[in-house]
Amino acid sequence: MTKAMADEPFTKPDLKIDRTRTPKPGEVLWIAEKATDVYRGELRDDIEVGGGFEFQLILNGQLVHGQRHEARFLAEAESTVFLETYRDLGYKVLR
Repeated sequence: MTKAMADEPFTKPDLKIDRTRTPKPGEVLWIAEKATDVYRGELRDDIEVGGGFEFQLILNGQLVHGQRHEARFLAEAESTVFLETYRDLGYKVLR
């Protein structure tokens, strides 16, 4: 590394960051509950910012799993696998 490179800032001082993007809530695909545990499967659509689709598994309000996919149908397929697993374990599917 040359001295000139080391003296350069990591980001440009005049870099403009778009702060107008606000987080959107996920689309609830299903809810499953058993005793005090409530699992929720959500789909996040981040395609407009190049993030694809993310399936999120939420247990009692806490994110326990998240996986990004290039296509919506892949995220939905992952969601279905989790839903069928919880159904087989005796969880009551509310939605």
